[in-house]
Amino acid sequence: MNTKPDRSFLSRPVVRARVLVAVTAVTALVGVIVVAPAAFAAAPGAPAQPVATAADGQISVAFTAPVGATGFAASCPSSDGGTAGSVTGAASPLVVTSVTNGKTYTCTVTASNTTDGSGPPSPASNAVIPSGLPGTPDPPTATAGDGRIVVAFTPPPDNGRPISKVLATCTSQADGSLTSNPGTASPITVVPLTNGVTYACTVTATNANGDGPTSGASNAVTPVAATSVPTAPRNVSVNASDSQILVSFAAPLSDGGSAINGYTAGCTSSNGGSQGLGSGGGSPITVGGLDDGKSYTCTVVATNGVGNGATSTPSASVIPKGVPAAPAKPTVVGSDSSISVTFVAPFNGGTPITSYTATCTSFDSGVSTSRSAATVTPIVIPGLNNGVTYGCSVTARNAVGASDSSPSSDSVVPDRGPDSPATPAVSAANAQIRVGFTAPSNGGSPITGYTARCAPANGGAINTASAGGSAASIVVTHLSNGRTYRCTVLATNVKGSSLPSPASAPVVPSTVPGIPAAPGVTADNASVNVSFRAPANGGSAITSYVAGCSSSNGGRSGSRAGTTSPLNVAGLTNAKSYRCFVTARNVRGSGARSALSAAVSPSDLITIQSTQRGFRLFGGDGGVFTFGVDRSFGSASGVATHEVVGMASTPDTKGYWLVATDGGIFSFGNAHFWGSTGAIRLNQPIVGMTPTPTGHGYWLVASDGGIFAYGDAHFWGSTGAIRLNQPIVGMASTPTGHGYWLVASDGGIFAFGDARFHGAPTGSTHSAVVGMATTSRGGGYWIAAADGSVYNFGDAPALGGVTIRATRLPLRGIASTPSGHGYWLAAGDGGVFTFGDAPFIGWPGPLVLRAQIQGVSR
Repeated sequence: MNTKPDRSFLSRPVVRARVLVAVTAVTALVGVIVVAPAAFAAAPGAPAQPVATAADGQISVAFTAPVGATGFAASCPSSDGGTAGSVTGAASPLVVTSVTNGKTYTCTVTASNTTDGSGPPSPASNAVIPSGLPGTPDPPTATAGDGRIVVAFTPPPDNGRPISKVLATCTSQADGSLTSNPGTASPITVVPLTNGVTYACTVTATNANGDGPTSGASNAVTPVAATSVPTAPRNVSVNASDSQILVSFAAPLSDGGSAINGYTAGCTSSNGGSQGLGSGGGSPITVGGLDDGKSYTCTVVATNGVGNGATSTPSASVIPKGVPAAPAKPTVVGSDSSISVTFVAPFNGGTPITSYTATCTSFDSGVSTSRSAATVTPIVIPGLNNGVTYGCSVTARNAVGASDSSPSSDSVVPDRGPDSPATPAVSAANAQIRVGFTAPSNGGSPITGYTARCAPANGGAINTASAGGSAASIVVTHLSNGRTYRCTVLATNVKGSSLPSPASAPVVPSTVPGIPAAPGVTADNASVNVSFRAPANGGSAITSYVAGCSSSNGGRSGSRAGTTSPLNVAGLTNAKSYRCFVTARNVRGSGARSALSAAVSPSDLITIQSTQRGFRLFGGDGGVFTFGVDRSFGSASGVATHEVVGMASTPDTKGYWLVATDGGIFSFGNAHFWGSTGAIRLNQPIVGMTPTPTGHGYWLVASDGGIFAYGDAHFWGSTGAIRLNQPIVGMASTPTGHGYWLVASDGGIFAFGDARFHGAPTGSTHSAVVGMATTSRGGGYWIAAADGSVYNFGDAPALGGVTIRATRLPLRGIASTPSGHGYWLAAGDGGVFTFGDAPFIGWPGPLVLRAQIQGVSR
């Protein structure tokens, strides 16, 4: 049948125009005008849903024609791979041929006319499956047995409907009698038959459509009575797979006179595996339900009408093998950007596991990664996202293939210790430092705490303090005020602690200054000189002092601020009783007041009395001249090989030292020798010396300002490395022995240790400076020049000097009284001049001096 559409109308163009035709008839006789109605044309509409009915290789499509249709086309496509079919015709039904049996079809119908072409298709029909009778089987193979024939066949095509039955019929060639037996699969045993009669057999297949054609006749066979069971099957071989063995064999050499109607294969394990049986009509037979990894041998038994035959020789041993079992749920441990996956090896499926694959999958958008390894646990998976939650599973692989995945592990989060915090910000307070910081990256695990460490810049114990993970600063306490510290911070989470941050800027804890001791006071005209020692500075340099004096009997109160002792509190009332206090201030504020001083009354008449009743002069040849209570304990005259340039007395004046320009020391009385530069090659000559307050040491000074300390004298600094305008000519120590002043010939002053600079006459002197003397508290000093001028600074009062006319030789030295309110001046000819509370006790007078006087010492 031609299934191509009729091009006579399908190929025409579709016209969708409306045409109005007017016909006018004029009849003159009756005067009547007749107008014909207008005619409209269009393509047909869509047919209603058609009804499809399947047959063998074709489909009948029934439908209702729409108005105006003169032709129809049916189209039947397949939804599952069948060959599509179509047909045209003039009326319902349309039969669509050449469709594929067994495939599913739906059909549509399109209507058309000769004027306007095709309309739209109908809705799809019901689904149908074309089918026919089964095909013709090939001639079967017949095998005779005892009163039976086994008919083996190949099923024919089912033509679209499953074969539900096969009928085997064996016909006697002697008398034409026949016997049939149905079955569903090859072979079919036909019984009962007559032994000794020859038969030929046919088969017929049946499906839902009916019986198909009968096959051609088989080979002719004659059933005979069985005489014995079959012999053993031969050449048994085995091929193992997952939990089963395929047993192949050759038929027995003898069926025992009765057709073999089946075989049984049995497989037995030599090492505890489960036994298995399988049966079938021929080789091979599959024996299932076996244990992978166990060793098996298999045998086969043939069965005929008499019974089971002999057992075959066992096969070679074989081991069923499958993929490994799924591993159990693994355990996981997270670390920095990685997870360690630990697992237990599962059953290997009968062959060694060659590798494992661990896969970690993120629950919250992290990177998911797999990694394979040999049979080693754990597997470490790198390259993961810290702080992201993962679950991990494991598969095992052997030569057969890969196992199923293990159950997913418990959730795990890769993480590490935190990053180091940035450089912290520090602020100091009293014995403590506040260390501020910004939280660093937590490494994937929340920061649980911070530790701040503050270390002294010059070594010593490190103080630490800690705070919780939400802190932004930590206060480190128990620090030493006045010491310089640098602080670091480290962060901690469950993985450990970070490296310390970079060290902070240096910072010094401090507080207000301590309480000064009760000050000393001396009365003056309408004022009081308040002397004091610096208290502990609280860790920050004292910037100023305030001395205040209050009267207990009506005098005006007064105060004075300054930076050095003494402070002169003026504006007080003479003849009134005053007690005074001192406070110290630094950047932290003012400290507490000192205890009150002793009572003192200002007066316009001050009487100064000396407590010093003696002094000594010394010459350049080492000669010593004593006056007042000071005794002579010897001299270096005739012994010194270099000019003697300095002299210092012990604290109790019961001994003294002389020093020469080479640094040689001559000690007398209770003055001990503590060392000298006599054996040292000096850059510049020694020009003076001064003792420590204990008398257990002394300093020597050279003209370049080089300092040599002996005994308990400490080195506090020198001008040895400074290029001086003028040479050093002398020195004096502070009352504490923790510092000293050097004076140059131009009046330049150099202060070291706790010696404070109170001023200098540089540029004001008219002759060379020859020496200096200090007040009792070290709060000031006098500087003497060769022309007799004396310059006072700090708390040293102005007491006067002499003119060069008063002496034949220039002034050579100055020594202050113990009270600090007076001094002696000595000239080169031995002349002595007293000022303040320094009494005149004598001078060398008419003695003829072997060498000029070099200085004075008390």
